[in-house]
Amino acid sequence: MIEKHINKVNVNPFFCSLIFQAFYNGYETKKCSILLHYLVLPFVMYSDIREIFSSITIRNNLENVVKSNKVAFADLQERVWTMKKLTDLTLINLHTQQKITLKVNIEIHESIDYEFYNADIKQYLRSASYVGKLFKGEDKTDIFKHLKVIL
Repeated sequence: MIEKHINKVNVNPFFCSLIFQAFYNGYETKKCSILLHYLVLPFVMYSDIREIFSSITIRNNLENVVKSNKVAFADLQERVWTMKKLTDLTLINLHTQQKITLKVNIEIHESIDYEFYNADIKQYLRSASYVGKLFKGEDKTDIFKHLKVIL
């Protein structure tokens, strides 16, 4: 499927719910800060950043990824604000479906493995899972500091 058509389909909280569930699979814990969710969609929905996360290895850390790809992360702050409403709607959707519980730290009840999806959607879910793997070893404050993002 062509990228522009996928992006039209993706601008809904139901598809983004799958992205968050793939993120939870990579994050590998039962609780996650609500603030981290506001970074996931900008990382996955924009192809320049998504491609970076498709090629990282487990040995990479967030600081190294950001330093070696400064141009891709240049307008991240604007992208976070653009995706904020969609992130809010997606969190509400996941809570309504009882896949998460909204609290200060989100309690995760269900995650998904990207391997079970077709190639058109798999790249999005794989990137989300890798974002989760990259975030799981980092402190929330350090993540925002490295990315220079203010919520």
